[in-house]
Amino acid sequence: MALAFCFLPVCLADEGPDAPPKLTYWRIEFDAAHFTGDYGLTDETALNVLTTRIRYRKGRSEFRLGLPYLHLDGAASLVGGTPTGEPSGMPGPPAANPSTSESGPGDVSLRFDYDIIQGSSKRPWVTTLLRFKLPTADEDKGLGSGEADVEGGLLFTQPVGRFSLLLEGRLTKLGDPDGVDYKDVRLASAGLAKQLGTRTQVYGFWEYRSHPIDGREARQSTAIGASRRFGTQGRVRWSAALYVGLTETSEDWGVQTNLSREF
Repeated sequence: MALAFCFLPVCLADEGPDAPPKLTYWRIEFDAAHFTGDYGLTDETALNVLTTRIRYRKGRSEFRLGLPYLHLDGAASLVGGTPTGEPSGMPGPPAANPSTSESGPGDVSLRFDYDIIQGSSKRPWVTTLLRFKLPTADEDKGLGSGEADVEGGLLFTQPVGRFSLLLEGRLTKLGDPDGVDYKDVRLASAGLAKQLGTRTQVYGFWEYRSHPIDGREARQSTAIGASRRFGTQGRVRWSAALYVGLTETSEDWGVQTNLSREF
């Protein structure tokens, strides 16, 4: 589940291979997502996320501010943005909280991207990222861990004609509440995007994410989606994606849509 609040192909392949680079811009995004599944627990959990995201791009650098609002219905609590049970030393599924329905602001995220290599229609894009998740969500409601997280990663996009090969790797250091020792989360993702004309893109990707609780099965999911630009200069963009979980600890399914305006 891509609850870094950005689906990978949209993050990496905003422009078609023939589009001129935009060195400076602001973008505001509104994102809505729904994910449901048991996440390896005994009961099902549904997560709804509304996110406002502000992005500023200048030259090789980009800054992002993410402001999520969450509705969580079920027994799981959020750890690193994903429904997760409480750690347990006993065999079997991790312990779950009593089933509840909670809403409130999520953890604010601050992200910085820097293009090590700026690509072209043939040359790859290579981008490094650093993201901080601030503990602004209510941990008593299960909407966050109450601790800050730090994430670093590398993004690679290789244009091949009207296609783009998308690769991503990340490592997240989760903050540990008192008495809990979460494991670092390793993420790997691979995808393929296809440009249809100058304004439409379709894509699919696979994601692997290790589990923060020792001994639990890693999370894997796959997604397909589409993105289209509107307006005389293509500054308005709408995107949508469908997710399917591949392991018991992942969501069963999810949907996500995004509307953005560039300035």
